[in-house]
Amino acid sequence: GIVYPDDLPTASVIIIFYNEPLSTLFRSVNSVLNRTPPQFLYEIILVDDFSDAVWLKSKTQQLEDLLRTVPKVTLIRLTKRHG
Repeated sequence: GIVYPDDLPTASVIIIFYNEPLSTLFRSVNSVLNRTPPQFLYEIILVDDFSDAVWLKSKTQQLEDLLRTVPKVTLIRLTKRHG
């Protein structure tokens, strides 16, 4: 595999989504977690661009429940579309 210098800085990965299927969203998160050396990944920030899909609505808590088991992930929900 690839050998990286130990003195590289950490990075945050921001994934912005709108009405994304949960399976696709989790594949993206898992790809980042599985393919990034852990010492270089500071966090993954998921930004919900005011999705209106039932499975992503905050009152269902479905996304939040799934994210509880995933390390280094923060969810931000926007209160209006920014595009």
